[in-house]
Amino acid sequence: MLTAVASGENVDSTDVTPEQAKQWALWTPKPKYPYSARLRYIVGFGMFGLVVQIKTGLVKEVRLLRTTGDKTLDSAAVKTLQQWRFKPGVIPSNRHDEYCYIRVPVNFSMPGVQVR
Repeated sequence: MLTAVASGENVDSTDVTPEQAKQWALWTPKPKYPYSARLRYIVGFGMFGLVVQIKTGLVKEVRLLRTTGDKTLDSAAVKTLQQWRFKPGVIPSNRHDEYCYIRVPVNFSMPGVQVR
């Protein structure tokens, strides 16, 4: 589940369904699983925050909210999430804010390998 929050103080978050996110999205590639991490059977779940400019739909910043537990995985997620694009002016805001904050879960997993 993605969560969108308009920028500013004391702003309530709005739950976003995957269907809504797909409607707003133009380009949301999945992070590539780094080969070096796969070789070492490294898995992890992380949470990342996207600061999206509502007017342009561009991701202005990616924040690490919860590490996957591995710097290589975190880096791969951030690199890919910076490329995400949304339809300009479509993401809702609680007020007439310039930016929206979207939390995105990222899971790097392999069959038979448990997240620590």
